[in-house]
Amino acid sequence: MKRKCLAIGIILLFLGTCIIPAVAQDTQKTQSTSRGNWLYVGGSGPGNYTKIQDAVDNASDGDTVFVYDDSSPYFENVMVNKSINLFGENRETTIIDANKSGSPINLNTSFITICGFTVQNSGENEIGVESGIVRDYHSSPFPRVCDNITIMGNIIINNKFGIYFSYSNNISIINNIITQNKHCGILCTRTHTSTIEHNEVTKNDEGIGIYSSGSTEITHNHIKENNVSIRLWGSSINHISENSILNSSDTGIILDGNVNTRIKANNFINNTNDAYFEYAILPFTGNRFINNYWDSNTGSGPKTIIGTYEMALLSVTIGILAAYILGGYGFPEIIIKWFVFDWNPAKEPYDIPGMS
Repeated sequence: MKRKCLAIGIILLFLGTCIIPAVAQDTQKTQSTSRGNWLYVGGSGPGNYTKIQDAVDNASDGDTVFVYDDSSPYFENVMVNKSINLFGENRETTIIDANKSGSPINLNTSFITICGFTVQNSGENEIGVESGIVRDYHSSPFPRVCDNITIMGNIIINNKFGIYFSYSNNISIINNIITQNKHCGILCTRTHTSTIEHNEVTKNDEGIGIYSSGSTEITHNHIKENNVSIRLWGSSINHISENSILNSSDTGIILDGNVNTRIKANNFINNTNDAYFEYAILPFTGNRFINNYWDSNTGSGPKTIIGTYEMALLSVTIGILAAYILGGYGFPEIIIKWFVFDWNPAKEPYDIPGMS
């Protein structure tokens, strides 16, 4: 396990057509490759940094900062504002702990890989791994954007939010354990082209939240023991496939105002409510449930998913007529129950492997 994340990092660097040593040494590395230098934190070698932030500050774009677990936990709020790889020696023992103040890791540029850490104990309203956005984006003309980010092979635990990206593109969240975060394990708002796969997302209030985003792939995850496992709001062209959605105390998946989302070949097992949707304006949205396994579907026919449809156009029409005829104001809220179907549900649960 100690070499697993380093090996992953080496593979990534080989993809950049560079050659690097297969085994790190306990010294500050100065040998240059086409992807930059290696800097080391912790360990016993001369020239190693004692703080992660010091190594990041002295790194350049394309460098790799490797953090040994010898000096763990690292009580830091690490700001990554360089396009670097930040690798931990062992995700179970290389710990970045915010000590309940601020975010353990804050990302403030593009082309960053984070791998091999336990990231924990953010402040009361903070985030484990956060993209460096302007939080009050209405007061700023240009929110900062973090694109081409990979969060891979980490444990993210006991934060307000586990991972949060906003106004970002090409995000990969792969092979992480994301657990016991107070609000949401993974939250993406106004993102595009995100991949969330092979993660274990468990015991959060909300497992995965996708808000006002597009082209998100959620696949091969184990999402269990959350209040709500997956929530999509105002998003489009998303694919949710081959996930295990288990033991949700409220609902497995909620679709709220989404269009063209495909939910295919997932396991829905032992959820209080498997799925729910809320549609506004139009009841035909292009959302489809396809060949999922539902342990609650005891019959041989299609699975019925019950939701609501807000008849907004009719509400506006009645409100205008009432104002014209009766002199009243306001629009009545007309909401009816609506149904969609998984027409050919699977008869047996799918064999969905865990993290690779």
